[in-house]
Amino acid sequence: MAKRISLYIEDTEIKLLVTSGSQVAKWASFKLDPGLVSGGAILDENRVAESLKEFFKLQGVNDTKVAVGISGLNSVFRVISIPEVPRNLLQEAIGNEASRILPMPLSQVYYSYQLLPSPKGEMRLFLVAYPREATDTLLNVIHKAGLKAETMDLAPLALARCVNEARAIIVNSWLTFVDIIVLSDRIPVVIRSLSLPVDSTSFHERLPAITEELNRTITFYNSTFTDKPLDKNNKIYVSGDIAGDEESLQYLGKLGYPVSTPIPPLTFPEVFNPTQFMVNAGLAVKGRLPSGAGNAYSLIDFNALPEAYKPPGFNIGRVLIPVGVVVVLGAIAFGEAALLSLKNETKTLVTQYNSIQSQTVKLRADIKSTQDSITGKDAESTTLSAQAVTVQGKIDVIQNNAALFTDQLTALATALVKCDRNVQEVMNDAPKDLNITDVGYSADGITIKGAASSQVLVLTYARSLRAGGRFETVDVTSLEVQPEGTIGFSIVLS
Repeated sequence: MAKRISLYIEDTEIKLLVTSGSQVAKWASFKLDPGLVSGGAILDENRVAESLKEFFKLQGVNDTKVAVGISGLNSVFRVISIPEVPRNLLQEAIGNEASRILPMPLSQVYYSYQLLPSPKGEMRLFLVAYPREATDTLLNVIHKAGLKAETMDLAPLALARCVNEARAIIVNSWLTFVDIIVLSDRIPVVIRSLSLPVDSTSFHERLPAITEELNRTITFYNSTFTDKPLDKNNKIYVSGDIAGDEESLQYLGKLGYPVSTPIPPLTFPEVFNPTQFMVNAGLAVKGRLPSGAGNAYSLIDFNALPEAYKPPGFNIGRVLIPVGVVVVLGAIAFGEAALLSLKNETKTLVTQYNSIQSQTVKLRADIKSTQDSITGKDAESTTLSAQAVTVQGKIDVIQNNAALFTDQLTALATALVKCDRNVQEVMNDAPKDLNITDVGYSADGITIKGAASSQVLVLTYARSLRAGGRFETVDVTSLEVQPEGTIGFSIVLS
């Protein structure tokens, strides 16, 4: 079974989980000196890297490839929608939308996304942006410790992967922070990762603050998603330091929702407490979640490891080129030997060919003479019949055309009125800095061409047309930079 090393560095300790397939094989935690990590950010790379080396040595773990988790603090999670664009323009369109909606410059974050099921003409996706500096520091520590990150995930997304519910509330608390996630239709639509404004390490003293934040999150969700509010049958799943305390679970139950602890889709001995390693468990089942009837685990499962840290893809050319050179050299040697034999055979074949060619010329002349005679007789017998059929056909066509022209005139008049209205709406919705240069009609619909000052303006115009309700689909089929610096575009309406 495939082995996986799942690693999560918290403010006060490092947590390690080793799995073989879905079986938990080893688990351990390693206390960190105070001040090395704070608010999910590593403050001393060298000391944390040395602690990580020592931890792996103590546990006898020799594997170097790891799945690593990163805190959700200071990260942004969004479910967004953009007009459908060609695949070769998708990355640019998402970058433009991210720069528009994120509260920080793209230079300060990494962002990853996953496409979601979407209606025609629209693209829905789950977008997450996480601090660039904290991510680089974490991956530098992994490298200094002699390890290599194969995959990375944010802690809240790993937690969501451990609950087999389409709709649920997840709370994970550990000393200085809390993660709160609301799942709806198997998507974490609300995620809050925050430091707790409490100095005490006693979870009983931190419990009122956790409950207040939890209630605030539920209220926000219900007021935002009024069509799908949480009801009292939806469970609160609790992990972390408060998960093993019955008094804490009863305290959270005062909110009126059933309270339980999650059980990740892993096989483990009774002595293993998954609620203390829930982020690691979510990393362990990444890409390995069970599917089919009875399984409603989170749909969000992508590798958040920045592109710069991913290993280069396999290049088949590096293998095929040396092999090809050997094959070519062998072919040349074989070809030289075969060439001499072919020259001798060719002389014989040329003599035979010339004889056959002469016989063929004579036969072709005889065949042509016979065919010309037959063709002449057939033409005489069919000319009169063809003329009669032609005249009758012309009469039928004239009669049919009279009725057809009448119907077409009526249809054209109706279509003209509709086209005028569509053109009026297309022109009315055009923003100030967007110039429409051509409007064409075809069987597929209306094609609008023009130029705009920016790609964002084109996407805004597409949203406006779709919101008007007159057209079933609004597809942006092309976006390209023109020599004068404007954005040329093409939109198909149907």
